[in-house]
Amino acid sequence: MPLTRRDWLKLTGSASLAASLPPAAHAGAADASPTPVAASAPPAAGDPPLVRAAEQPMFNLPGQFTSPVKIASVEMLKNGANVFVRTRSTDGAVGITGTKQIEDFIPIFEHLVAPRFIGQDARQLESLIDDVYRANYKLASLPFWCCVAYIEQSLLDMLGKIAAKPVGALLGGVVRPAIPVYLSGSDRLLSAEEEVAVYERGVAATGAKAVKFKIGGRMSRNLDVYPGRTEKLLRLARKISATSSPSTPTPTAPTTSPTASASAACSKSSTSPSSRNPAPTKNSARPRPSRRPSASPSLTANRTTASGNSTGPSVTA
Repeated sequence: MPLTRRDWLKLTGSASLAASLPPAAHAGAADASPTPVAASAPPAAGDPPLVRAAEQPMFNLPGQFTSPVKIASVEMLKNGANVFVRTRSTDGAVGITGTKQIEDFIPIFEHLVAPRFIGQDARQLESLIDDVYRANYKLASLPFWCCVAYIEQSLLDMLGKIAAKPVGALLGGVVRPAIPVYLSGSDRLLSAEEEVAVYERGVAATGAKAVKFKIGGRMSRNLDVYPGRTEKLLRLARKISATSSPSTPTPTAPTTSPTASASAACSKSSTSPSSRNPAPTKNSARPRPSRRPSASPSLTANRTTASGNSTGPSVTA
């Protein structure tokens, strides 16, 4: 007789129930005497709490401050196309950081992330990040972690100002004063000739030792923006690299201070030597809205206060 879905559920349900019963129930009434279980010894009074090594704080932030640093507000500021996150303590200390793409994540930022930090001690930053993750672990992805990272970076900036230390010193000491960077970007909007020319100018101007070309297509089964773009781009790049004069002095490599954020990848912007977009052609991708800074110095705030309420105009893309 074929086994139906209903029969299968009955069979597996009965097996699960039997497995969950104590040993005496399997043996029947005749063997119903319980099996003694050895009691575990109570922990000694001086034993430390059982916390996995991965959950131990990495940095001694509380030990570097004489008193709590209570977070009074978390604000989102907009200047043209640029959006910043500003944090403020009850004592008036301020931290600020730049963002990328956060205008797409405002509801997560305002309703789920920022309120978890309001009224808390910024010295307990590592624990606060753990707590906001536990409360929202089902949302763990780029939109969630970008919101967390921007608040984290802003709070580290604030703590550094209070302690009169660079963030690197707060996190155990600066390992190196500078790091090399590479050139990246254009989102495949330029032709192969334009792309290579942009990088050629960028390397000459910055002294970068490497560049990252975006080849193929993004989520397009690797199809080029137009046929042959990748092959032509690589041929031109190799030709220019091979014909570069070895006698030309190499410029000093560009450097940037190391970041301290646990999720700093969220705030890394693509560094493109060009800010211009070509006119769309039949086969070109649709250009994204420009994110160049506005000439206007005015700021608008979207603020989360200690009460958890959001005030001020919303930031739009």
